[in-house]
Amino acid sequence: MAPDTPRHPAGNDAGFSAAELLVVLAALAALATVYMALQRAPEIYTVESAAQRLAAEIERARAEAVAREGEALIAVLPDGRFAARVGDAGSLSVTGTPSEEWESLPDGMGWGAGEAGTDPLGRPAGPLPAQVYCGADGECSPPAPWAVYTLRSDREPHRVAAVTLDAAGSVEVWAWAAGTGSWTAVAR
Repeated sequence: MAPDTPRHPAGNDAGFSAAELLVVLAALAALATVYMALQRAPEIYTVESAAQRLAAEIERARAEAVAREGEALIAVLPDGRFAARVGDAGSLSVTGTPSEEWESLPDGMGWGAGEAGTDPLGRPAGPLPAQVYCGADGECSPPAPWAVYTLRSDREPHRVAAVTLDAAGSVEVWAWAAGTGSWTAVAR
């Protein structure tokens, strides 16, 4: 053996240990899981969650109007925006709603019943109520007997949800079951 040949000290082998490789593989699996979740079609879960969000905004505005002894305005626009505002009685209007108070439905969603055809009340799906007011007493002014806000997926028209609001201020969230052709109330 030549005197200048380098030797590796004992215990300092080149390469990675099994534990190090497992840590790297676990990290890559976690990243792949996050990536796949982000690539999933958002409509699979956002139609119902968007309906839940709208229902929560309606309930928040109505409760705040009662607490402040004012009124709430719930308004929707055909372009997918909605607002739930609170102010003094008689002071609210759709045209007076500042641009920063409008919220938008998630991308890939719009107003309408998609393949549902009927609303949760069994009536033919109709136009959205332009605006509904709720007063300091908690009573609301929906079109008789309910305001129905239907939301659909643009890419998957069988994915439909709805929010209903009655004159007493009761809010319900519904999901369309395309397989059975019926609406089911969604637990909140």
